[in-house]
Amino acid sequence: VAAIVADPSRANAAAILAASLAAELEGDVDSQVAALQALTRAAPFMAYPLEALSYVYFDRDQGQAAAEALAVAVELEPESDLYWTNLGWAYYLIGQLERSEAASIRALELDGSQSVAAYNLGLVRAVTGRLGEALRAYEQALRFDPEVNDEAIVDLEDALDLYPDAAGVDYALGMLLEADGRRQAARDAYARFVARASGGDAEFVAAAQARLDELDKPLPPMEIV
Repeated sequence: VAAIVADPSRANAAAILAASLAAELEGDVDSQVAALQALTRAAPFMAYPLEALSYVYFDRDQGQAAAEALAVAVELEPESDLYWTNLGWAYYLIGQLERSEAASIRALELDGSQSVAAYNLGLVRAVTGRLGEALRAYEQALRFDPEVNDEAIVDLEDALDLYPDAAGVDYALGMLLEADGRRQAARDAYARFVARASGGDAEFVAAAQARLDELDKPLPPMEIV
C-alpha cells in the first residue's frame, strides 16, 4: 500500500483500487484518501473513488470537498439517487441551500422512496421559512419508513442554532419527536414554536396548539389481553 500511495503513477487502476481498500481495512485514512485521489486520476470514468472520498470528507466535516467530489460523481452516474441525495446534504453543509434543494428533488425524481432525500428536502425548506412544504417532505419521508431517522432529528436540533430566526424548525422538530414517541420533547418544541411564530404562521400556530392540547392529555390505560 505504501509503495503504491508513494508513487501511484507506476501502478494501474486495479492496483490503486486494491491499495485504497487495503488502507481502509487497516484504518489508514490518509493513505486511503491518497489512493482514492490517485484512482480518480488513473480512472476518471469511475464514480466509486469519488463516492468513497465523499464519505471520508463527511467524516472530517469537509463539506466543500464532499460537494466537489459528488458533483463529479453525479455527472458520471446521473441516474444515481444515492449520489444526488448525498450531494444535497453536502450542499446543505456549506450553506448552498438552493442547490441542496434541487439535488434532493432530483434524487426523489429518480427514486420516490428515497427517504433521506425527503428528510434533506424538509430540512432545507424548514430553515428557509417554508414550513408547509417542509412538513409535506417530512410526511413523505415517514410514508417511506414510519421509523423516524434519528439523524433527521439531530439535523433539526443543529438547525436551531444555525438558523435561529427560522421558527418553523421547532414545529418540524416537534412533529418528528412526536412521531418518534418522545412526547415531552415534542411538547417543548411545539411550545417554542407557538412562542416564536410570527403573525403569518397563524395556521401552524393553531395546529401546534392543537398538538400541545393532545399531548397534554394522559395516555390511555394499558390493557393486557
